[in-house]
Amino acid sequence: MSRGDPDDSPEYFRAKAEWVAYWKRIREGLQNGIGDDVAVAVARLAEKFGMHQIQNAISEYIENLGSNFERRWCEHREARVREQDEINQRLRNPKGAGRKSKRSDQVLMAAWLLVQKSMRLNGLSGVRDTCKLLVKPPTRREASRWPGLLLYRDYAVNDRAAGSYYIKTPENLRDVYNDAVELYEAGPKSLRQRWQAYLDVLAPPRVGKLPPQ
Repeated sequence: MSRGDPDDSPEYFRAKAEWVAYWKRIREGLQNGIGDDVAVAVARLAEKFGMHQIQNAISEYIENLGSNFERRWCEHREARVREQDEINQRLRNPKGAGRKSKRSDQVLMAAWLLVQKSMRLNGLSGVRDTCKLLVKPPTRREASRWPGLLLYRDYAVNDRAAGSYYIKTPENLRDVYNDAVELYEAGPKSLRQRWQAYLDVLAPPRVGKLPPQ
């Protein structure tokens, strides 16, 4: 059977028989004025008003059922209460004190790479000492002007200060690194493989000497 040939399967002929019977029932109902058949009543309304208006009328009827009406306004009230709670919270704490700012995946990856790279190259095993080493200013004289450890620079932003993410204290770096570890462990396998590949490029793992043959 080619693409353009009619279907000759038993399922087609069974469906065709049901289709013929359906429209026979509709025609007989319209001719005889049968009023207790829902399909006939819908067909009568469609012929009188048009299918598009019937669909709109049914949708409007369903929307205005008592349960749907109350549910819709209950959701509206809950959304209004949530919005007011957020406004009140911002008024109580306009500067967001005590709330941890959300860091981008790029910032988290940069923190993980820098700490892991330093630990690998310097032979350190503790994150605390590694963070202290990384955020140490170049010199004492430059400490006051040092912006901090650059984790990420967004070159799409013209303002360098607005597009850069600096860290000046070991505690803050450790906090970002811990968030990065959570993302690394909870993320997909592809993320871990990508981060590990970047680390191996920045700090190739040391290969021990092979024992003599």
